[in-house]
Amino acid sequence: MMSKYEAIETLFWEEWDPIGLHALGGGCPDEYDSYAKVVYSMLSKGTDADSIAIYLNFVANEIIGVGADEELNIKIARRVIAIHASQLPD
Repeated sequence: MMSKYEAIETLFWEEWDPIGLHALGGGCPDEYDSYAKVVYSMLSKGTDADSIAIYLNFVANEIIGVGADEELNIKIARRVIAIHASQLPD
């Protein structure tokens, strides 16, 4: 069974994908793992979806430099919260 952290990694690779690597069939599945690790740590501190979306916007705009899709980022942040609340193992 997939862990919560692994589910977040998969979500970032398959659905967040700000660079578009997965969508193009290229890249490396661990491309966004460092950001997933930060978000997973944020969850352990009780961070809410809005704050996670702000972080994802920052990553897309300032770190990756591709421009943030704010609507997608809030959707992903809400999915992250749902994963955290799920019955998946930690």
